[in-house]
Amino acid sequence: MTKFSVETKLKAIEAYQKNHLGYERIAHQFGINSSYFRRMLIAYQHHGCKIFEHPPKITAEFRIQLVQWMIRNNASYTETIAQFGYLGIVQMAQWRKIYLQAGTDGLRSVKKGKPTMPRKMPKKDLTPQEKRLAELEEENLKLRIQLAVSKKLASMEQEGTIDDWPEPSFPSRRNSDK
Repeated sequence: MTKFSVETKLKAIEAYQKNHLGYERIAHQFGINSSYFRRMLIAYQHHGCKIFEHPPKITAEFRIQLVQWMIRNNASYTETIAQFGYLGIVQMAQWRKIYLQAGTDGLRSVKKGKPTMPRKMPKKDLTPQEKRLAELEEENLKLRIQLAVSKKLASMEQEGTIDDWPEPSFPSRRNSDK
């Protein structure tokens, strides 16, 4: 989701309050998703502009408090936004699911952000024997691939299916030079 500056959020809310054009129209004018703008309005109405300048810090305790309040009060996402000023309904739904499955310990183990890609192991200095072994393994793999391809080609030629393939066409050099 696109992040909007505090100024943009406040200008959009001000435009909504002045013009009475409806939240969908104002959201469109500012390039904000209409449901997100509606959540912004709810947070602003209950917490003022400070909610955009200093949004709640997401900690394990915050997640636990939010989900427990939501469940205890059978609260909707809108009511939860009004109570806590947190706009991430997708995260709220995930936290609620985790809480119902694993309890508070599950919410304490939630990591922020997307999972990172596994890091490549740094190449250690190989001995000459290890380097030679790696080279031979790579060469062996290439030869096995070549052998498999040539067997497949021979099989296709024997079946007569290779003749059905169209000739590859390449753009002429004259056209690509222009």
